[in-house]
Amino acid sequence: MLVGVLLSSASMIGCGSGAGGTGSGASSEMREEGRAVFGTGGVRTGDASGRDSGRGGGNSGGGSGGNSGGSDGWAVLLEFVRGAGHEARAQERRRAWAAELGRGDVTVRGRESGSAVVLGSYRAADDRAAQRDLAMVKNLEVNGQRPFAGAYLLPPPAPPHEMGGRPEWNLVSVRNMPAGRTALYSLHIGVFEGRNRQRLAEDEVARLRRLGEQAFYFHGADRSAVTIGLFGEDAYGSRGVSQDVRALQMKFPHMMRNGSERMMTPEGTPEPTILVQIPR
Repeated sequence: MLVGVLLSSASMIGCGSGAGGTGSGASSEMREEGRAVFGTGGVRTGDASGRDSGRGGGNSGGGSGGNSGGSDGWAVLLEFVRGAGHEARAQERRRAWAAELGRGDVTVRGRESGSAVVLGSYRAADDRAAQRDLAMVKNLEVNGQRPFAGAYLLPPPAPPHEMGGRPEWNLVSVRNMPAGRTALYSLHIGVFEGRNRQRLAEDEVARLRRLGEQAFYFHGADRSAVTIGLFGEDAYGSRGVSQDVRALQMKFPHMMRNGSERMMTPEGTPEPTILVQIPR
């Protein structure tokens, strides 16, 4: 089973909407399905130019040595700064905490809702250096207080969205369309895998559009998804998905792999199409 966070961040979560879907009762299995196609659950940084201000400093000052995951790996979250002017205030906090810790790898990572002040960069959450640094900052005392007692490991940001050959058909672009400003969901009907997955997914969207369908594609890290339709808050009701969603599911009842193969559940039944959140 597969489907995922169209990233994203932020992260997108698959919403169960099979024939008996219950909307808000979407299962954790469906949420995991969403992550597999759409991304890692990270949030785009949007900081192509130096907001990660410690970049290039490596893990100096007693850092992680050979365990560095680059400037966009896992990191220990020290503080999250929100509100107006969060970028400048986060830089001030970065300088203060870098001096306090005596580390050259305290950086700022931009997020859609604010700025994260982080320590280090590690290949994985279970990296020994990551665990060592996390324990160190959680136990650090400053003026009799433990300012980082609630610190945790922040996952790496999701990769930039791959827009493909027809950006206007990319699900990421829906938010820029007049008809898509209030849209929250699209019906996920297929997955493309393999070497030519992006081209094949875009070809499938072109075919569906020639048939009059409102089709979109989304290129994830390992798979490309195809979705149909745009739905807002009324996609779910007290009795499950709306009539419009159910009608589209009747037309496209099963999730397809590479355009021709039905995807199957572990129980051996065809995988139903599901609603997924539109990435921001």
